[in-house]
Order: sequence, then structure tokens, then C-alpha cells
Amino acid sequence: MVPRLPPTGLITPNAVYLDDAGCNAKFEPDFMFAGYWAPVGFWGRFGDAWNKILDRKPSLPYWHSSAALKRADPFHVLSDAQYRKRRDALYKLIGDNIHDKAARAGCLAPLCVRVAHADIKSLVADKITMARPLTSAERDVWRTDIMERPHFITLYHASKLLIDLNLSLGDDMLPLSVFCEQSAADPYQGHMSSIWSNLKRWRPKWFGTLDFPPGKTRQCPQVQAADVLAWHINCAAKGKPEPTWLIVSGGPTYFEHRLDRSLLADYTARWNRLDPSNHDTFGKRP
Repeated sequence: MVPRLPPTGLITPNAVYLDDAGCNAKFEPDFMFAGYWAPVGFWGRFGDAWNKILDRKPSLPYWHSSAALKRADPFHVLSDAQYRKRRDALYKLIGDNIHDKAARAGCLAPLCVRVAHADIKSLVADKITMARPLTSAERDVWRTDIMERPHFITLYHASKLLIDLNLSLGDDMLPLSVFCEQSAADPYQGHMSSIWSNLKRWRPKWFGTLDFPPGKTRQCPQVQAADVLAWHINCAAKGKPEPTWLIVSGGPTYFEHRLDRSLLADYTARWNRLDPSNHDTFGKRP
């Protein structure tokens, strides 16, 4: 059994680990990024505790909710009883460390930002043209096709929301960092990194690191915890909620933000008012 991790006396910046879910618009109603917010000092100890659970025999290289449920490789080494026991230990580590204001305990704050695929299709897809036709060179830089994708739209707005929440903590707050699982072949990640880098130069006290680490390794078990929450929320969105939902979401502590139709319409309109020749590349927020 892994107990609740003790608090640290060090003041460290906050970091958010996110994972995506709901990528298939044909079968899944919403696209989302979900995960947990906690201080960097806590995240290191959490990752060590997570990996120790994975090290129990039979040892696992990582955890991935959907693959583990199906016993896909590398989870074929688990019997049904071993699967339940390992799953429950990981979920307990999350649940025992979710922040509870009343108890003043725990560091993890569960959160989700989601958007309906149908709303993106009707309000954003094929609708970002900017204020004038772009040259070929400008299209290569601004990539309006990426700006219309749910991955980019959701992470773009999630980042703004998280920075605003971090600012609300007070004038002495430290920069916020965001980590999402790596998808090396997906250009939205490099595009988002370019925007973040320019915003970081603009406000270095607000923006920490934006990184896309590999999730299915021992290097970043924190992303695997985000996968657990994202998987549960996506199951519920498809009308198949898992009974372990309350353990990993913290019930009333769970925070969700939905990108509604008015926000998406405004998103499209703001990009379509922009003339790239009047802006440094992503140097100003539209």
C-alpha cells in the first residue's frame, strides 16, 4: 500500500500533466485534454511512487488504461486478479493525493477541458482564412489547417485557462508548466510550442515549460496518471462510465471547462481579423 505522499516544505512552481482522449469524431462526442495540477516538488515524488507500483511482480514498463483493460502487450503478463490489484493500487495513489480543501490535504487537482466535435465541425473547420489570402510562405508558418483541429483548439484554450488560474494565485506565483504526451508525428505540438515560446518571451514570469514527453516510459509516469483521468471522462462521455470514476476524479474537487459554441465562434472570428504581416510570428495573442 502506498500512503498519501507527505507535503514538501519547498515552494516550487506548479505543473499540469495532460493527456488527450476522444480523438475519433465518428464514435466519440467530445475531444478533451484531462489531467492533474500539482506543484513540481510533489510531481517528482508522485512519479517515484507510481513507478514503484509498476515494479511489483510481474513488472510493467508503464500503465495505459485502455491497453491494460484489454490485456494488450505488455499487459498480457497480468492475470485478471493481478490487473485489478495493480489498477486499484495506481488509482489509490491518485485518489489518496487529490486535493481536499476541507481536509487541507493532497496536492493533485483534477481538471478537464473539452469540446464537442460537432461544434468544431460547424464553427471552425474550413473557416479560418485570416484577414487576407496568405502567401505560400505564410501558410507554412501560420498553418490555419492546424488551428482548426481539436487538439490545437483545446490545448490552446486550456493553456490560456491554466495560466489565468495560476495568475489568480497571487502576485508572488511562479511560472506554470504544462506537459502532454508526445506524438512525434503530429504537427500541432510543434505549432503550439512555437506559440508558447513567443508568449514566454513576452511574459517570462507567467509561462514556464511546455513539453511533450513520451508517456509510455518510466521517464514520465505523471502523464500516465493523466491518461487514467482522460480515459474515465471519455468512457462517461460515450455513456459507459466506470465505477472507479469517483476515485480518480475526486468527486466534487473535479474541475471541468467546456469550450462552448460562442467561444468557438469568437476563436474563428479573432483569427480571421488578423493580418500576419502586422504581427511577429505568434508574438501577440489574437
